Amino acid sequence: MRQQILHVIDVFINELFKSETTTNTTYAYKRFTREMIAGIVGAGSVLVSNIARFLDESTHIGNTEKRLCSMLDNERFPRDGIQEQAIEIGTRFVDQQDVIAFDIGDITKKYAKKMDHLYLVHDGSTGKNRLGWELFGIEAIHWKNSEKFHTPLYSKFINADCKDYISQNYQIIKAVKSVQKFLGPYRGIWTFDRLHDRNILFKELLKMPMWWIVRMKFNRILHVDGNVKIKIEELIEIMSLSKAAWRFLFPKISGELHVSWRKVRLPSNKNEITLIIIRDYRNERPIIFLTNIPVKDDLSAVTAFGYYLERWGIEEGCRFLKEIFDLENLRTREWKSIQNLVFMSHLSYLFISCFYRHYNKELNLLSEKLNKNFYSIDTIHYRYYRIAKLLQSLLQKEHLDYKAMLPATSSLLSPMPPLPLPLSANTTTLPAELALIA
Repeated sequence: MRQQILHVIDVFINELFKSETTTNTTYAYKRFTREMIAGIVGAGSVLVSNIARFLDESTHIGNTEKRLCSMLDNERFPRDGIQEQAIEIGTRFVDQQDVIAFDIGDITKKYAKKMDHLYLVHDGSTGKNRLGWELFGIEAIHWKNSEKFHTPLYSKFINADCKDYISQNYQIIKAVKSVQKFLGPYRGIWTFDRLHDRNILFKELLKMPMWWIVRMKFNRILHVDGNVKIKIEELIEIMSLSKAAWRFLFPKISGELHVSWRKVRLPSNKNEITLIIIRDYRNERPIIFLTNIPVKDDLSAVTAFGYYLERWGIEEGCRFLKEIFDLENLRTREWKSIQNLVFMSHLSYLFISCFYRHYNKELNLLSEKLNKNFYSIDTIHYRYYRIAKLLQSLLQKEHLDYKAMLPATSSLLSPMPPLPLPLSANTTTLPAELALIA
């Protein structure tokens, strides 16, 4: 089984380097990337010493560490080219109504003093500013036959201390354009949280052929009924909520949701978009968001809210990187090495995503047989913790009874079938089930 998984990693690496010219140097980069992905997945750690220990080469472990560290610090490593190819691979799986979630994560180092480019960033887990770096990420969330799949599409590790940072707005727009270039027009539904309620971002979003949903702050000023300016918090008071209530039945049962919506404009743009209010009376305040998705009735408004709820998937992905790969336990000090190491963890997550998508039935069965867990994997929506632990176990030792359980890998990274037409006002497909409460 170990050799089968390593063979699948080779298939993945060949696809990543498909656009690179074949030279002796490229061969060295491919070998290094293969060893890093196998080591990070197999050891469950980004520590170079743990990766070297997993590789278990015939030479002294110190020599393996020096070689890996030398490659991590290599200025010529083609990270940008591999990033583009990784985006292309990830976007092959994105369907018309899959959710594409954007988020700015963070990695903080409370006690580090000499690591390159340490700078104050917002620590999402504590709400305080600490020394560290920002992690700009984009992830696709898919529901297929009641099973949830995640595909990481983009990762950029940087902060305001770097010369090429320019601004947070610049990094957000650059990330969106990098992925949208491969997605094409109106493929996937982008979701952004309140942090992205920014004029400069709306200006770019309204130019691009894409569907999007942005959660809003209550102090945002909008234009209604022509050029009448009004704050969202004031608009909420005069918009009446629906008498009928809606409830999500899958993947989790929600409370009773009352909805209201209307057409509005941003002060800097003439295009009409839709303001949607969702009220669950168990919460103190409603959820407000803007979208350019066609909304014609309460059903399509609640449907848009269902898409936004799936944005939480990228939070799960960020937590997965930190817990399974111990990403916050970075020990390298040089900036190039830190960037490459974080990028390797992103590629490892992408590999696990592709591997699970292709072998999900086999891996679900293996997980039940080899891992003793309190809950069945069929009851879990985010299954990548289980799958990562399973792959780690299979890579660390041979399971002879299960050698023949993985079929051929020819279609591991096969593209999606032809896509349907873009969303219309009649769209009701959801990543969840809805019920109308009389």
